[in-house]
Amino acid sequence: MQAQNPKRNNGSFLAANEQKLIRWLLPRIPASVTSFHLTLLGLLGSGVVAIGLVGCNLSLFFLPVVSVGIIANWFGDSLDGSLARYRNEERPRFGFLIDHTCDLFSQVLIIVAFGLSPFLSLISALTILICYLLFSAYTYIRAVTQHVHQMSYIGVGATEFRILRIAWSLAGAIFGIHEPLA
Repeated sequence: MQAQNPKRNNGSFLAANEQKLIRWLLPRIPASVTSFHLTLLGLLGSGVVAIGLVGCNLSLFFLPVVSVGIIANWFGDSLDGSLARYRNEERPRFGFLIDHTCDLFSQVLIIVAFGLSPFLSLISALTILICYLLFSAYTYIRAVTQHVHQMSYIGVGATEFRILRIAWSLAGAIFGIHEPLA
């Protein structure tokens, strides 16, 4: 039995421009780089974000690390599946499982790190994490039952969420909305 790829539904504010950028980047990715490498880059990027966020308790000099990590996470996460489709190397079930497992781990790591950073309380971060996991569960159930992969809600997708994280941490640093851990 052939796995059916769910229809991808991305109505985020930045989706059209992001897809143009992705289509421009795909042919420029070296043949030696696989979609699995990009998945690992996204995962590594989330670790860098977590280090940067927690490091901001010691010094705001860690703030650029947060942005670099989020960009690496975006690059890896946004291009892994696109590269597999571009090269006609999709593995619908295995790729979906690996990609979304890594995405879940990445987001849990980043959101909890925000709660351990000076920019958000742990209670607030865990509340955001619960909401994220509920949306994820709904998304995955819908992908399986209705064959629709909903990639955004009310115009906000993963890319907008990443930009919001950069903006939140920068605003916290600029406006002094931070307090180092005691």
